[in-house]
Amino acid sequence: MHFDTILIMSEEAFKHPLGNIRVLDRTNYAVWKEDCMKVLQGITAWDIVMEREAEPQDPGRPNNFTMALVQARKAYKDYKQRKLQALAIIYGSCTNAVKVYIKVMDDPVEAWKELEARTNTANSSVGRMSLFRKFSTLRPTPGQPLNAYFAELLDITTELAVSEEAVSDVVLKNHIYTTLPPGYCHTPVARG
Repeated sequence: MHFDTILIMSEEAFKHPLGNIRVLDRTNYAVWKEDCMKVLQGITAWDIVMEREAEPQDPGRPNNFTMALVQARKAYKDYKQRKLQALAIIYGSCTNAVKVYIKVMDDPVEAWKELEARTNTANSSVGRMSLFRKFSTLRPTPGQPLNAYFAELLDITTELAVSEEAVSDVVLKNHIYTTLPPGYCHTPVARG
């Protein structure tokens, strides 16, 4: 059984016509990044954010309307529009507590870098250990749906996935089986 195939969406999401983005808080950078990247790719702005697409030169106001000048103006406007949309998507997909980091920024490249530096806890050994400690102590909250518990576990395992502290399927299963309320546990009976 692979727990990474369970689709559990956080209740708080930024809704975009091309997909929902689980909002970025201080603990779910990897999950947010994946969701946000897909939407930014959908509006063809991912290469702008990753600095792989350079801003075209502003051709200014044309005095004459040659085909080349009209196309250059159109390309410039298109780039600027996608850049503004990228910033709006990045900003809109953050919690209020995270938006403060990028509130005054007008460049999606700068905003992306700032959010990664401030919220990607898997970047430091202290952050990874903090995430693993949170994983180890996490338990279902009585009266709350188990989906919230599973979502938080999966978010943490996603954050740690590319680090030395990655949580294996065996460790994840064991944690779930040992922390579920008694009514959810099923232990096969050995027959003799």
